[in-house]
Order: sequence, then structure tokens, then C-alpha cells
Amino acid sequence: MRSLILRRVVKAAAPLLAAVAVTFFTAPAATASEPDGSIGRGEVMDRAWSWVAEQVPYSQSGCYANQFGCYRPDCSGFVSMAWHLGSSLTTWSLWNVTFDVPAADLQPGDALLRDSDGTDHVALFVRWADAGHTQPVVRETYDFGHVAEERVWGNGLRGFTPAATTRWTT
Repeated sequence: MRSLILRRVVKAAAPLLAAVAVTFFTAPAATASEPDGSIGRGEVMDRAWSWVAEQVPYSQSGCYANQFGCYRPDCSGFVSMAWHLGSSLTTWSLWNVTFDVPAADLQPGDALLRDSDGTDHVALFVRWADAGHTQPVVRETYDFGHVAEERVWGNGLRGFTPAATTRWTT
């Protein structure tokens, strides 16, 4: 009984603890951007965190509306929302608003993008989980039955291309 209660308390406190961690590990929000305009990394990370905190469930239809607009609640809709694009792009059309960057140059808010070999997915890079830069921490929404979350990809980049949006403020 005690372990059940403890698990419930830990589960209930997890979003709050994660929010506290994000406060210390992400850049502060920049001035609010315009749709399809320039955007700062802090604003991107704040926008992405909103779906993690709200535990937005994955879906390839409809839209999820919050203070940042209404976007399709799949991986590319999540990145479109975080980057404040004017609409939800697809994994394939995100290539039109990105450019490749070396993995060593990844910064918070950049993307890990792949649309080959049966894997069509995109996630936002947060930071490296390890000193060797082999395990990215990402924010993403993926697959039915999952909610938007921040997690470590323990098996590296897995063939994903590091990419930055063409819309970063300087």
C-alpha cells in the first residue's frame, strides 16, 4: 500500500519537478514572435514545454489548441507549433524551413529530422545527456498512446539529421 501511494505521489509531482528543472536549464523566453517570422530559442523551448506540461496526446488528425494556437498534435505539428509556423507542416515539408547543421553544433530548439527507411519523425533538441554527445535529450510527441514528453534518446541520433530552422533570430 505504501509503495502504491508513493508511486502516485511521485507521478503527480513529476510534471512540477520537470517544470522546475526546465526553469534552470532552458533559455529565457524572448519577445513573442509573429507566425512565420523570426523566433528566439527561449521562445521555442517555452512553446515546446507547453505541450509537455499539458501532456498533449499524439494524433495525426484534428488540432490541439492552447495559448500558442491550434496545431496538429503529431511530431511535425509539435515542431511547427514550437517554431511558431503559420500552419502545421509535415515531416517532409519541414525540410523547406530548415538547413542541416553538424551534430556538434546542435543548440536548444534545433531539430532532429528523418523521413527515410520507414521512419518519418522529427523531435526538438534540448541538450546532450552525456559528455560524449552521443545521447540527445529531446522534446517530442510520437506514436499513438503517448503524450508530448522530454526524454533521452539512449541510442544516439539513429540516422536523424540535425537541422536548424531558417527563422532563428540573430
